[in-house]
Amino acid sequence: MTLWPTNFWKLSETALQRPSSVSSWIFWWRWDTVARSRTPERSSANPATGGIDGIIKQDKLGLDAIYVQAKRWQSVVGSPEIMKFSGGLTKRHANRGVFITTSTFTKDALEFVEALPQKIVLIDGRQLASLMIEHDVGVSATKSYTLKRLDLDYFENV
Repeated sequence: MTLWPTNFWKLSETALQRPSSVSSWIFWWRWDTVARSRTPERSSANPATGGIDGIIKQDKLGLDAIYVQAKRWQSVVGSPEIMKFSGGLTKRHANRGVFITTSTFTKDALEFVEALPQKIVLIDGRQLASLMIEHDVGVSATKSYTLKRLDLDYFENV
């Protein structure tokens, strides 16, 4: 179980206000957290690729993959952007993708992904900041506590 510090939301908002830290986080998230023990591969983000920024191969043979798109935007991401990403997935016969943004998604975008045959995970700025904190990216611990519980098994043998 993860216990969040009382200043969690303040820390999240501060991270989101610093685009360079969020850009670093997007890079780290794509190539380390999601790709840990996988085979990441960069893809050029141009219209012909459907906006796909990266491919994470689920196994060394590349039999299954997760496609990633990351947007550092101030405005909300709507369903047209998700449709383009979905189209890029369809073009590659892919069924899984992750769309990351530093902003938020519109209600239409959230509803659109629910109706898709592909599994697309949407990660907005707040979730991104939470993941940064959870995985110690761009944050450092100021205090550490040890919580102890009573070991009842110890007393059964006494």
